[in-house]
Amino acid sequence: MKIKWSTTFALSLLMTLVSCGKEQFGTTPQSTTSQADPLKVYEHNSCTNRTLISPKVDIIYVVDNSGSAFKLKDAVKQSIINTVNTISKNFDYRVIGTTLINTPGDTTPNDDYRVMANSNVDPLPSEALTRRYYNPEDLVFFTDPLTGYSPERGLGRTLDFMEYHKNTGLLRKGAYHLVVLVSNGRDDEVEYIQNGTNHNYPSYSDRYQRFINLKKPDALNSQQLRLMAVTAKSNCDGSKTSNLSYIRMARELYVDSNANDNNATNDSYDICSNGLNNLFIAVNSSIKETVIPHQYKYWPIQFATQADSETSFGKVDVYKVNEHGVPAIIDPSNWSWYPVPAGSLNIREGGTEVVPGYHFVKFNTPISYPGCIQIRSVSRTEYFGYIVLQREPKPETLHVTINGNTVPQSSTNGWSYAGHITKENIKVPHPSSPGSEEPKIPRSGFMIQLNGTNNYYKSGDNVQVNYIPAPI
Repeated sequence: MKIKWSTTFALSLLMTLVSCGKEQFGTTPQSTTSQADPLKVYEHNSCTNRTLISPKVDIIYVVDNSGSAFKLKDAVKQSIINTVNTISKNFDYRVIGTTLINTPGDTTPNDDYRVMANSNVDPLPSEALTRRYYNPEDLVFFTDPLTGYSPERGLGRTLDFMEYHKNTGLLRKGAYHLVVLVSNGRDDEVEYIQNGTNHNYPSYSDRYQRFINLKKPDALNSQQLRLMAVTAKSNCDGSKTSNLSYIRMARELYVDSNANDNNATNDSYDICSNGLNNLFIAVNSSIKETVIPHQYKYWPIQFATQADSETSFGKVDVYKVNEHGVPAIIDPSNWSWYPVPAGSLNIREGGTEVVPGYHFVKFNTPISYPGCIQIRSVSRTEYFGYIVLQREPKPETLHVTINGNTVPQSSTNGWSYAGHITKENIKVPHPSSPGSEEPKIPRSGFMIQLNGTNNYYKSGDNVQVNYIPAPI
């Protein structure tokens, strides 16, 4: 009797526990919401390259060493020396210093010079190597002035020096040629003849024509030939103005040079002033680096790895970007996908620019500097035919929506419950996108299969399944 009562109680208790288990773990409605990975947007911008060639600039300082140079203040002398430090470091320059007046008895005055250079692209001639210095103060600037009277012929002295060295290699053909003529006097030959007092001296027009001849292709072939006249614009410390020689020549050679620096001084500067440090400011802006534009037949697709292929992406668009940053699409018939080669690829026409490890866009017509290219794409759209649940559902309670739209239950045009499946590729091909089930995505779980050509979900879609789990 006692045993029967105990057995009946135990069975009753067991049924109660089982009943509670079903209620707690089996009948609570479940909702599974998921979103297929959205499309990834790929974009990169890059521009063509160019090579900058430093302009060759030869600067000849012709510095007053007459007795009147004793009167130049030390501050003025230092200001002129300092102008060398204002030459643009972007230039391939040679600075050559020589004296305005020949030393009496010197039979080779054109060899009386010193030189400073910041580049060895064009080697100095052997005789110049023995005259090479590295500090502006050493360039024969303001050596001990000559004593006694010596006629000043600054224009003639400059021309003699340049004509002598146009074929020695000291002055480079095709360079910019600038003369900095420093004097607190004036050219006696030219000034006197202009005043009509001595007709045995050469005229201004003779000196001007010799400068013009120097810049011609059969001589120095100068990019520019200019005379920077650092001379007196007023009478200071016994100096003389040079309006008819140095100042006039500076102005006319400046105009003839077609320089675009809008130099308000017309290349003449007042030696009576200490403010000469801006001597080369206008010149520096006038002399431009030579730009060699590069052309490109191939363009790296930087977002495509070696493992990718053209089918790894959706539509790829290529744009050419103008100078305002506005992209214009390039017709797909003008370019093609070029798979990553086994090694590196030289992408530049007529030069060498090697790029390894990329797929490329190959242009029918090369893109030239300063063109910029933009490449855009999105990840390939993926299509899915299975919905994976982590818990077993009661099939009769399943309710499926995609992007908020209810999908009916149907084995031909809706959904059907496929049960538990192991390692099924949940992707499916889309009729308009062959191969869209690759690469495969294998999953295991309780599967709902979508049936019919129009029933699938794709990248970025929202999928929601409401159901009551099956009893455990």
